[in-house]
Amino acid sequence: MKRQRIEHQFAMSASAFWEMFFFDQTYFDGLYNYLELNIEDVKQSHSGTAETLQVERTVQMSPRREMPALMSKLLKGVKTVTEIGRFSAADGRLEISVRLPVIASRVDYGGIYTWREPSPNQLLRVWDGHCDARIPMLGGKLESFLLGEIERDFGRVQRFTQDYIGSRG
Repeated sequence: MKRQRIEHQFAMSASAFWEMFFFDQTYFDGLYNYLELNIEDVKQSHSGTAETLQVERTVQMSPRREMPALMSKLLKGVKTVTEIGRFSAADGRLEISVRLPVIASRVDYGGIYTWREPSPNQLLRVWDGHCDARIPMLGGKLESFLLGEIERDFGRVQRFTQDYIGSRG
């Protein structure tokens, strides 16, 4: 199993950030377009507000870019990935599980976002991710590839989000 930690800072409060993340359709559409992902389906439910907000969201998506040969072979050409998120403002965490087509039963892939506000209107968001691919002879390569994709995409997410926050004044 491989692990990773990624930290990003944003110039806004935690409650404003998560409000944007879950409920701003312009942000959602722009982000997934920027990441070159086609959204196949979204299911989201929530309860509470601000400090009591709880959200469950499932997003089915597929990349618009070509996958490396190893991934394409393992997934048998199926590209739709399912991301399941469970958010609790009171617990200070967003748990993410990513299910890959065809090999989901052999790959545990996801992580947990936590956050803190080091000063007013400053959010430090921390991702503790993991990937455990139980596939003989290919597991380590797959883990490295998937966590590398997360690191690359999270850098892009941070840039997009910073620009989006800046455009809102």
